[in-house]
Amino acid sequence: DRPAVAAMAADDELPSPLAMVRELEGRTELIIKQSRRGWFQECCGCEAKTAFRVAPADQPRAYEFFVLEDSDCCLRLCCPMVRPWTTTLSLGGEEGGESLVLYERPLRCAPGPMKCCCYQEVSVVDARDRTNLGFVREQFYCCVPAMAVHDASGAMLQVVHQPTCFCGLCVNPCDARGGGCCKVPFYIYPASSVSPQSRTGEAEADEPVGKVVKVFGGLARELLTDADTFLLSAPVGSSGVEVARLMGVALLINELYFESYAAGNT
Repeated sequence: DRPAVAAMAADDELPSPLAMVRELEGRTELIIKQSRRGWFQECCGCEAKTAFRVAPADQPRAYEFFVLEDSDCCLRLCCPMVRPWTTTLSLGGEEGGESLVLYERPLRCAPGPMKCCCYQEVSVVDARDRTNLGFVREQFYCCVPAMAVHDASGAMLQVVHQPTCFCGLCVNPCDARGGGCCKVPFYIYPASSVSPQSRTGEAEADEPVGKVVKVFGGLARELLTDADTFLLSAPVGSSGVEVARLMGVALLINELYFESYAAGNT
């Protein structure tokens, strides 16, 4: 029927709950570059809001998305490492674009081995209607930090941890797949192929399907600021929702292991 076809076409034109997240569809190689905004604020001893620009890996200056934290100034000053925040991923390379995804981090205990509760986590939410897209959560581990990616139902999809050596007792800084000397990625493994031991960061799993790795941002940037640059390699064929969840992994990794106040955890 023509009316039915017309109605379906009209429905396609309407903004669906996940329409904005589809902007991330197929973006499996992304450069996530931290902004140096708030440098004067940090010189005065107060942690500034975290902001990133996001670009395709093959066009690192063609920024397509902007990431900005919203948090309380007092919490950034008094408990920067564990502070709660809501971070927004928006369209465009500058602040003010249309919001796509919200990343919500509650107040939790600092990361560490042998924890049994109060794990660090980030919830991933569609910015248009607050549809739950999943979450990233720290896992129990003994030696090597690990986190897991879950879908909206809570099912574990992927496990993320660095390569290990000596039977999982420490991080392997000489991992041949890292792409450079002492460039140690956080590898992404499908949960279905990971043994119970490697889910806690204690042993290697099968070949990783993706990674988050800090890349060199330039001598001046590395020496004079704590602004970091990351490469996110998502699994081939990832949907926009899957890429959005892995962006949450990158944000949590930066917060826990690469900010100046997190130096003791690296």
